[in-house]
Amino acid sequence: MGANFSDALLHSSTFYKANLIRANFRRTNLSFANLSCANLLSADFTQATLCDANLQQAFAIRANLSQCDLRQANLSKADLEEANLNDALANKGVFYRTNLRNGNLARLDALEANLEQVILTGACLEDWKTSSATDLSKVTCDYIYLKEQQQERRPHNPDTIFAPGEFTQRFQKLLETVDLFFVDGVDWKAFLSSFQDLQTDYGDEHLAVQGIERKGKSDFEIRLAVSQEVDKAEIERVAYERYEVNLNRLKAEYQDQIAAREGEIVHYRQQADSLKDELLELYRRQSRQPASEDMLEIVKLMASRPINVEAKAVVDKDTNTTNLNVENMAGALNTGSGTASASDFTQDITNTEAKQTLAEAAAEIQALLKQLEQTAPANSTAEKMLVAVEAVKQIEGDPSFKQRVVAALSAGGMKAFEAAIDHPLAAFLVGAIEGWKKS
Repeated sequence: MGANFSDALLHSSTFYKANLIRANFRRTNLSFANLSCANLLSADFTQATLCDANLQQAFAIRANLSQCDLRQANLSKADLEEANLNDALANKGVFYRTNLRNGNLARLDALEANLEQVILTGACLEDWKTSSATDLSKVTCDYIYLKEQQQERRPHNPDTIFAPGEFTQRFQKLLETVDLFFVDGVDWKAFLSSFQDLQTDYGDEHLAVQGIERKGKSDFEIRLAVSQEVDKAEIERVAYERYEVNLNRLKAEYQDQIAAREGEIVHYRQQADSLKDELLELYRRQSRQPASEDMLEIVKLMASRPINVEAKAVVDKDTNTTNLNVENMAGALNTGSGTASASDFTQDITNTEAKQTLAEAAAEIQALLKQLEQTAPANSTAEKMLVAVEAVKQIEGDPSFKQRVVAALSAGGMKAFEAAIDHPLAAFLVGAIEGWKKS
């Protein structure tokens, strides 16, 4: 164990060429001290103050300089191989031609530091801080790590190294930067609005996004490049303020959109329930309740179909005069047939007057169906049923029209009338009104 100087006040002390192997300088004040050419192998300077200290050509392999204050200290030509400088403050420190091979420089504050010709091969640079005033010229570096414990090697390929001068090109900041940290994710829409506001205030030529880096599972660092004449502290403050304002505004908009969407869903459900009730009421009005699984399937289809104003308008609650033969309509749905061929006819029409009656009534119904199709869709089975229901109601609302249809049914029969209509919805409609002939 080396000499113990922990917590001592050694301001301006001289340790020139002193043998201080494994010495304990924890929390020691060594401001302006002279440790040049000293043997500091494995010495512990944790949280020590070394402001303006002279460590030129010091032999400090594996020395612990974590959290120490090295502001304006001179470490030029010192050997700090495998030294630990994590969380150290080295603003304006001089590391000219210093050996930092395999050193831990995580979170080292090297703003305005002189790192000219240093050796950084194998060093850890996790979250270290540099600026355009940090001199990284002629750095010797084959590879580095961006995480402690030798994680995140650059270059990634362990068989490759940086080309001469490549490290400086990659890591030398050409402009001053403002680093914005966002914990638990970034609302990019809010950030974009904030950044555009900043560009409006400070000018595009003074502000740009230099980089975006993920710092954890959901944490991000956004680096803004700013010109030297801009107040960086003000930029940082305003950026965060604008982001919070835009974020709160967007949250309110998101809540309004969610509330509106929930209102639409409730409205659609109410319409679906209303339409389902109307259809069930129509079925109940028939001479017997339908027990067919097909009819229940139609109800399920209608309950799940998208509701719109047109569909709502097709079914009127006033069904007191509607006399639908639902059993026959279900039969048409079950077979899926829209028309019948001449070979299916079971009877001949020999009376010329009956043929004319049949043809005239069929033509009227065909025209009515086409007219209804223009105002309401008729693609699915349920939609076809709705158009057929509306056609039956309109026919029944016109006593003369209804009488002609009954006469046509009596003259030719159901299949002949269906074929004469020559329309995909004929089977639906004829199946519904066949009961008129019996009544």
